[in-house]
Amino acid sequence: RVVAADFLEPGNAMAAAPEGKTLLRVPARFETVADTAPALAITLATGKGVTSLTVRYGDRRLVKELRN
Repeated sequence: RVVAADFLEPGNAMAAAPEGKTLLRVPARFETVADTAPALAITLATGKGVTSLTVRYGDRRLVKELRN
């Protein structure tokens, strides 16, 4: 597990990835959306057999469905 305070740095920038085993490595293709998110937002939503990962940053959005 990663504690957000250890991973996110002041200035809304990402730090280096934490050490440990990589669980998933896939291409990320963001789409342009009409509205603009005021800050980075990452959400997880569980469904039947999948977990949806949504990343919003500015006018970009990425949705990945991960099999449970």
